[in-house]
Amino acid sequence: MKIVNIVIIASLLTVYAEAPRFIGPAYLYDGSTPIDVGSYGAPNIFDWNGDRKKDIVVGQFSSGYIRFYPNIGSDADPQFNGYQFLNASGVQITLPGEI
Repeated sequence: MKIVNIVIIASLLTVYAEAPRFIGPAYLYDGSTPIDVGSYGAPNIFDWNGDRKKDIVVGQFSSGYIRFYPNIGSDADPQFNGYQFLNASGVQITLPGEI
């Protein structure tokens, strides 16, 4: 009896299940310009500078530089206006890029 119930429930779920719907990409903007770091950009969004607003940190594959975009808006309405390259002890951080 349990197997019959499971089969009936599974059949009903299959009939009423919808195929997933995806929306297009959402672009992140620096002012009015879409942020573009070239190929293989993998943005990380989190509070980098401790101001309780989510910022963007993203690497540039071809150069190996890491960009930091501070959020000058809010988490609900993020705004970005310029970036700076990340440094460590006054030296620009560079990671291996193209091989």
